[in-house]
Amino acid sequence: TDYVVHLQPGGATANLQGWVTVDNQSGATYRDAKLKLLAGDVNRVRERPEMFSRMAPAAAKAADAGFAEESLFEYHLYTLQRPATVRDREIKQLSLLEAAGLKVQKNLVVEFPSVGIGGPSEGTISLKPAVEIEFLNVATNGLGVPLPKGIVKVYQSDQSGSVQMLGEDSIEHTPKEEKVVLRIGQSFDIVAERKQTSYTRQGDRGARTSFEVELRNRKDTPETVLVTESAPGQWRIIEESQPSKKLDAARFQYTVALKANETKKIRYTLEIRW
Repeated sequence: TDYVVHLQPGGATANLQGWVTVDNQSGATYRDAKLKLLAGDVNRVRERPEMFSRMAPAAAKAADAGFAEESLFEYHLYTLQRPATVRDREIKQLSLLEAAGLKVQKNLVVEFPSVGIGGPSEGTISLKPAVEIEFLNVATNGLGVPLPKGIVKVYQSDQSGSVQMLGEDSIEHTPKEEKVVLRIGQSFDIVAERKQTSYTRQGDRGARTSFEVELRNRKDTPETVLVTESAPGQWRIIEESQPSKKLDAARFQYTVALKANETKKIRYTLEIRW
């Protein structure tokens, strides 16, 4: 399966198209066939590797009458609602699904490596935020259907109307009512830097350490950055310049709103036991 996400102006909504690619290398042509596609992780035993020869694709797109979906065992079955002719050594694309006005959210995510516990560190770690696009696979968002795994390409039109590719990511088989997160690239104009500002050993199996994270927004528009930190062992935050959110046993996160051309700093101190 291949998906195309076209972000609309402003980036808050998008149009989504899903395509199924059928590659016939069987040596036979199937005319007016009833096409059924099984989506899921189906286990198969192979005694020896299978060899395929590739030919230049002959692309054909379905114009109407898409797929009907149903549950089958622990998988999902998609049945094309009209006959399809698939010729030998032909690669054919068929429309699987479409969604218009899909609500999406852009996230800028910084994920620093886990803080060290062996001793004080020198230097600065500099990172570019990862750019993520997320949306909910629910009926109220124009979807709400099982999405077979595949490659998702994300596009947006520039000021002249030309369509530009922003990046791509892959998704696994995604049930309905779940969130889809696509990591499509890195931010150009936002920089995040972290440095250790103090380190004190506390006995044989403990330390107190402080860090400073500087975020610089070089854009002419405001942005929000999610800064994710992780710590080893048993840890707790004893001081911080703004409230954080604990994500799990190893990670915590700061949400930082940056105005246009603004620089902000986050400071926090950890007590760590190991």
